[in-house]
Amino acid sequence: MSTPDEGPEPKISCYVTTSRKARQATRRLARSLSKIFNCAYGSRGKRSFNSVLSSAEGYGISRVIFIYERHGNPREIYAVDVCDGQWVENALIEINSVLIGRVLNKIAGSELYVSGELAEKISSVFNCLPSGSFRKAKAVLASSGNTLTAAVGGEDKIVLKVLSEIYA
Repeated sequence: MSTPDEGPEPKISCYVTTSRKARQATRRLARSLSKIFNCAYGSRGKRSFNSVLSSAEGYGISRVIFIYERHGNPREIYAVDVCDGQWVENALIEINSVLIGRVLNKIAGSELYVSGELAEKISSVFNCLPSGSFRKAKAVLASSGNTLTAAVGGEDKIVLKVLSEIYA
């Protein structure tokens, strides 16, 4: 709950979940990304797509991000939009994670600074429109070539190598 001095709470941008039976690295990446992009997070477990849809709708969210793994490591970020109860593919980003650290607090969009074309594309997949300045930023999302880095408090928390991107 926010106080009058803090202003309204930032809007939740999307719902992030994992594949079924996700391992710790995949769950950690999903939780960390949800905090950086101010998203709702839920571990999928045995829940069906419809159950995930219901959870997202409970937050008033129309975009769901799935983090899938291969051989126990996060490998794909898959974004879908929900339109009239139908799933519409939005983006598929194949990744090879390099570093996944814990992010402790949610970052509001106004507290996120984005630098680089890839970083801008990824933030749009998460429905995050950062408006912050570099000096006031609590988190920095930067890209160089095919490497995406999310730093919080000056410390690199997530470093991902993006292997391929497909946007609808």
